[in-house]
Amino acid sequence: MKVSLAIATIGRTAELERLLDSLCTQSYQNFKVLIADQNPLGFLTSSLNRYEGKLQIRHFIIPPRGVSAARNALFPYLDGDIVAFPDDDCWYEPDTLKQAVAFFSQMQEVGSIMGVWGHCLAAPQLNPQDTQPRPLSTYQFFTRGETYVQFYRRAIIEKVGGFDEELGPGTGLPYGGGEDTDYLLRAAKMGPVWRVPAVHLLHPLQNSKQVNKEKLRMYAQGRMKLLQKHNMPLWFKLANVVYPLYRGMTEERSMWNYRWHMFMARLRAFVHQQR
Repeated sequence: MKVSLAIATIGRTAELERLLDSLCTQSYQNFKVLIADQNPLGFLTSSLNRYEGKLQIRHFIIPPRGVSAARNALFPYLDGDIVAFPDDDCWYEPDTLKQAVAFFSQMQEVGSIMGVWGHCLAAPQLNPQDTQPRPLSTYQFFTRGETYVQFYRRAIIEKVGGFDEELGPGTGLPYGGGEDTDYLLRAAKMGPVWRVPAVHLLHPLQNSKQVNKEKLRMYAQGRMKLLQKHNMPLWFKLANVVYPLYRGMTEERSMWNYRWHMFMARLRAFVHQQR
């Protein structure tokens, strides 16, 4: 099976190089990298030159219209049997692609999978029910379902189509999130989605001491727009509002400030939506 990795990037070089370095060490090497570059001309030239002869990379320079539009620009060039959308600041463990391909090969009826992520200081944190592969329900897509843990058969994404360009960072609209879960919800209508804990990825932790209230506000508005788009029931919308408080009470104390501001942002977005 061939894998297509579609990466949208803007404003990052060291992080992108870390991701590409991790791809160089993959135990499974039948993949191609496609990069949607939203930076000024030449911004990534030095970085990408490092990988000449090491990785198959197709580099596309596109206008900065947001992560969803950037990913969509790559869709005509996705020729792999499996497609993934790694963030430009995540990175793969050596067997990430090997494990994803192995699962798809074994479970022909599964159209989409979600891996699990940890950070550089710890292995992925798994709930007891997440130690073995299992099918997921709609509501479970909202927990640790970021785009960079998602892998799809190309046949699925051909049916789903592109990302919703009103959702996600960089659109110029107030909906700075939700594009990842939206895509999962649409893909689930085309075939089963499974959580596969053997597919490990890494991603930086949120800095709990640096609360970007504007970013949290946009994420919250994106989440509420997503819930409205998919006609989620009122109880689930309310659960999404209070969920950060639950996380804040179960995590280390340093995360409380961040979770409190996340709760307030979601509460304001919910109230605004009900007017």
